Amino acid sequence: MILMTDTFVGTKTFRESYCEKFQCAPEEFARRVFWDCLPEESRPLATVLRPWLPLLKPLEHEFIEQLGDLSEAEAVASEVNEFRVRQRPGGWPGKSFQVRVSGRKLVSLASKVC
Repeated sequence: MILMTDTFVGTKTFRESYCEKFQCAPEEFARRVFWDCLPEESRPLATVLRPWLPLLKPLEHEFIEQLGDLSEAEAVASEVNEFRVRQRPGGWPGKSFQVRVSGRKLVSLASKVC
């Protein structure tokens, strides 16, 4: 997957901005954004599955990590839209567990912190 990497001198990445705003370590970025962008109806099941989520949902975690390198909310929105097209929910475990990050929440979060 190739992401746009428009980084300008003096511009913080999504990861840097998020970690500064929410006072967390960069290593916590993907996990925390995953939980921030999880729809309310998915939280109970996700809480039960928490130990296995990185194994069950590796694409989401990897995708969030890659989004962290972007420095503009518009670039995040563009990548989220492309990801939606490429990664239709289906099969196991996506369809079985219905634990997915909300693209709308992800774009909104990026708009607030970038």
